[in-house]
Amino acid sequence: MQRLYNLEKTQKLLADRLKYEYDSSLLPQSILLSGAIGSSRLTGALDLAYYALGNANRETLNSLDVIYIPHRDLNLQLRGALRLFSKSRNRASKMFLIETVRLILSSYSNELKGAYAHSTSQYFNTAEDVGTIINELEETEDLTNSSVDKLIKDLDSKVSPLFITKGKKTQGVTIDEIREIKRWFGQGNRRRFAIIENLELATDGAKNSLLKLLEEPNENCYIILISQNPQRLLETILSRVRHFRFPALSEKAISSLINDRFITYGSYSSFNSFFYSLSKGDEIKRVEEAVDSFLDILYRGNILTPDSKNELIKALESAENEKFIVNEVTSRLLKLLNNNAKDKKRINQIYKAFNSWINMFEIYNYSFKGALEGVLREVEV
Repeated sequence: MQRLYNLEKTQKLLADRLKYEYDSSLLPQSILLSGAIGSSRLTGALDLAYYALGNANRETLNSLDVIYIPHRDLNLQLRGALRLFSKSRNRASKMFLIETVRLILSSYSNELKGAYAHSTSQYFNTAEDVGTIINELEETEDLTNSSVDKLIKDLDSKVSPLFITKGKKTQGVTIDEIREIKRWFGQGNRRRFAIIENLELATDGAKNSLLKLLEEPNENCYIILISQNPQRLLETILSRVRHFRFPALSEKAISSLINDRFITYGSYSSFNSFFYSLSKGDEIKRVEEAVDSFLDILYRGNILTPDSKNELIKALESAENEKFIVNEVTSRLLKLLNNNAKDKKRINQIYKAFNSWINMFEIYNYSFKGALEGVLREVEV
């Protein structure tokens, strides 16, 4: 009997509930999976989509009937996956690399091509090349030969951060993408799934466009929203989706899952920490220490001297991976809020200030340094 195997490993109650509601025809065509970063929301979305499609390609994520619009650091995950596969050369690392690349390629469906300017067409051409490379890797059994070395090198050179975001500053869904999804839903009678991540960070136009799609769902077509902050979604959207809340995973559960899957030994605060440690080694310790210091200063609200502020900002900037820093801070603040921390009012103030300034960075092209300095200024007492 088919199941939601991957989700069962971390969120069994939710896996059982999603499966039961789908099997019983109780699951609506629009659902929302919310929770902290790393709580298996995307795993649940993919498991459900491929379960409904027969599970045939769940391991490799190879389906024309699933479109995923991401809003996460897939570049960090890809670098980690490449490093892991280059080092381990086993089936587990191979399948993880294939899964990661196919996640990226799922937003390059030809059905979405009309949402982008002509200047972006080069990325779709690259996507075809990347698809060919990953298909060849999938069929390769000898993982130690020189042809695999070439495949790794070709992937590394083609899948750049700009490719992953199609040249956009952020990966958030656009109004044009939603229009193309609506058009795609209206073609034929096939079962189709659109997975959209962090809609709360999209423009008002994109949110309103999605609302129209939710109001007039096509038969056999499903929309799965993934959110880390559903309170920022329009009430009209929330009223049209079935909401499933994903509790945060403990560090022990995250570490156990990583160690079991990749036959490694280590303790990780998050999946992103694992990816970061793969791609940048021991630098993760220094970055996590900088995040600890940043959060501690935010919580205490101390006024910093110019020198100490510059030193802290420099430590965060030197990570050369802004998305990782944003995810780490956001994830830790959400865990504190969800765990009913004593000073919840103060933490909520910090969380709102941080999100407000990071939106300036992600949406309005504000500098990362300026955003961090803005947060520190706003919460000083």
